[in-house]
This record gives sequence, C-alpha cells and structure tokens, in this order.
Amino acid sequence: MRIVVFGVTFKTSNIAVRERVAFNKSQIEEAYAYFRKTNFIEESVIISTCNRSEVYAVVKNPETAKEWFRDFFERYFNLRKRELTGSYFIKKEREAVNHIFRVSCGLDSLVLGEDQILGQVKDAFVYALENKHSKKILNRLFNEAVSFAKGAKTKTEISQKPLSISTIAVQQMEQTLGNIQGEKILVIGFGQMSRVSIENLLDKKAAIVFICNRTGKSVRKFQENHKKTVYIPYEERYNVINEVAAVLTATAANSHVLKKSQFSKEVINKNVCIIDIALPRDVDPDIGKIAGVSLYHMEQLKKVVHSNRKYREKCKDKIEEEIENIVDKYQDWYRCLPIFPTIAALKDYTHKLAEKELQILFNRYSTEVDNEKELIESVAKRITNKMWKRPILHMKNAGQKGEGEQVAAVFNDIFGLNGEAKDEKILSCDAKYRREKMYSSGRGGSCIKEN
Repeated sequence: MRIVVFGVTFKTSNIAVRERVAFNKSQIEEAYAYFRKTNFIEESVIISTCNRSEVYAVVKNPETAKEWFRDFFERYFNLRKRELTGSYFIKKEREAVNHIFRVSCGLDSLVLGEDQILGQVKDAFVYALENKHSKKILNRLFNEAVSFAKGAKTKTEISQKPLSISTIAVQQMEQTLGNIQGEKILVIGFGQMSRVSIENLLDKKAAIVFICNRTGKSVRKFQENHKKTVYIPYEERYNVINEVAAVLTATAANSHVLKKSQFSKEVINKNVCIIDIALPRDVDPDIGKIAGVSLYHMEQLKKVVHSNRKYREKCKDKIEEEIENIVDKYQDWYRCLPIFPTIAALKDYTHKLAEKELQILFNRYSTEVDNEKELIESVAKRITNKMWKRPILHMKNAGQKGEGEQVAAVFNDIFGLNGEAKDEKILSCDAKYRREKMYSSGRGGSCIKEN
C-alpha cells in the first residue's frame, strides 16, 4: 500500500512546536493546492486539531515520504532546517491505515476515547473532498474509519462517560473553584469546543456565562435555547474580567487574546481561574504569574486526563483487536484494486454479449417469446453471473496475494478488455466487503468545517 501518515502530535512534541505547525483553514486550502501541483502526492487528507497536525496521503514512493513531508512542514511553517527532528512521526502502509482507525476511535487522543475527534476526522475528510484531494483510496479508508468508530463507540463502553478536552477543562475549573454553581464565567471563542464547554457550565448551574466572540449572530441564535448567557463583543472582553470567577478561552487566533499588560489592570486582589484550550495559546503565559491567577493550558490538563483514563482502558484492547480485523479487510480491498476494473469490464462485456444474442432471439421469435422476455433475460443474467463466479473469486484471491496486476493482464488479453471501469462499477465489485463490515452505521450528520 502506498498510504502514509506524517504528523506532529502531543505524543511526539511539546506545545511550542505544535503551535507552530497548526494548520488554519486557509493554510489547509493552500496545502491542498500545493499537493495538487506535485507529482509526489496523489491523494491527501489533513487533520489539524489542538493536539495533532497530520497529513494522510497516497504517495508515489513511501520510502521517500519522511524526507518529503519533513521538508514540506519546515518550509511551509518557516521552521529552521531539521527543526522538526524528534518532534514528528511517520507511519507507512498497514501502520498508517491502522492509525486513522485508532485516531477516529479516540485511542490515540490525549483523552482516551474522546468524542470530539470523530467529528474532527469527519470534517477533515469532507474538507478534503471539497478540495478535490481525497479520492478512491482515501475515500474508502476514511469512510470505513468513520463508520467503524461510530460503531465502536456505540457497542463498547469507551464513550459511556463522554470525556473531551472541553469536559476536562470544565472539570479542572470546578476543581480549582470548588464549585461552579452560582459563579459567573467568561468564555472567549464560540467554536465547537467552546459550545460544549458552555453547555457543561450551564449543566453545572453557573449563574451567568458571558460569551465573547468577534461576531454576535451565531451567539444570539445559541442564546435562544440557553437563557443564562450574555453576549460580549470581542473588544470588551477585559471589561468583565473583574466580574467573573473563571475564564475559558478556545479561539483560532494566531496571537494572544489576553495579554498581561491589559489583564493586570483589570485584576486587582482577585482570584481567577483561567483555562486555555486553544492552539496556538490564547493567553499570555505571564498572566499566570499574577497573584491570585490560576492558569492552565493543554499540557497541564494531562494530569486530569490521567485520572479519567483508567475507566476507558478496559475497552481499548477489544477495539484494537477489531481494528486489526478491519485493517485486514481494507488491505485485501486495496490489493484487489488492480483487478476491480477488469472484473467490471468482464461483467459488462458478457452482459452486453447476452443482451445482443437475446435481442436476435426476440426479433426472430417475437410471437413465441413475447410473454416470457423478462424471465428469459433474468435467466440469462443469472447464468452469466454464475459463470464468472469462480474466475472472479480466483482473481480476488490473486489480488489479495499481490498478484492482481498479472492476473488482470491475462484476462484483459484473452477477452480483449480495456481494463477500465467507472468508479461505481469498481465499488459494486466489492459489495461483499461492504456487507462484511464489522460495524455498520449511517454516514450522515453535520460537518463543521471550522474546528
């Protein structure tokens, strides 16, 4: 398989490095545009969250992928030569396929089994489709990964107690304050993580949640169903600092949204808890040096994560075993890619041949067979399908052994086939694979492009 994944995650690097290689929306678009121009990458999907920047790709040569992507990251994010050394990982072929299943299920997350990553994977896939850079191979892989993860979360206990960075942040806030009930809280940013945090705060009976955002339209719509919220324009964010017991920030800003020089003027002889779950960080680290301020960012939340991890560990082994099985099936499908066009063309050839001969029969004996046309056509179709059952099975077995191209070439030569078929036909050839999927679930749902 020519599938690779190159990435920088919380497992391989510190927050300072991850901040520098975090893709924003426009950078993802630019990266796809660049990839389309290269001869090295045929397909790609970029996943960029607060804990990972990963590029999944189908490449010309997996053996040179490490150097190619390392150089790309260093040039794209203006890093010094070799600055990424020791801060990235690369997985190839089966390991890369296994990785996206683990990521989608939350097994590779800071919070084991977290819920938000599945939506982020789905959104990243949809955005790659919109940018026309996920095609047949990655389409299959990401559809399978999303579908499998949905089933795994439903069938196991790994999501019985939903835990995400947003939830962990609110837990840390509650631990610092002692109690959220009756407190006023400021939330800066209104993305998915902020919304989850706000709902958690309201569930814990916060008196008021001030929502600070650059635009108020989406906030006001949210307020229709969340009465204990107050919209604060972005430029007025410092004005309510003295009123609140805690601040949570989760914006996509490229620079600090809370700076010490201005923050220190507002906070005098006051205890305040600040949780920064943004990447790059929203809060000037020097704010944490102000007396009475308790500042937490992503690295510090790892301690809270550890205490919640044990509950989910017992589900991990079971899911990983299932992942190995479905990766086997995906690998079999991938190896059969060379023979799918031949199978489709072969079926098309024989069905057209049968149709041609049946038409001659119907024209010659129109009176005799007029009432039996549908039956005759059905029998002819069944015969042609059964006739090719064993040869097709032989081709698929050969494909799974890595001999698909040779076998396809033989059939193409014997029957004068061009070996080309439309994607719909290619997909229909492996319907059995789809029926055997370990977990079957819908692929619908909303796709939020802004993370």
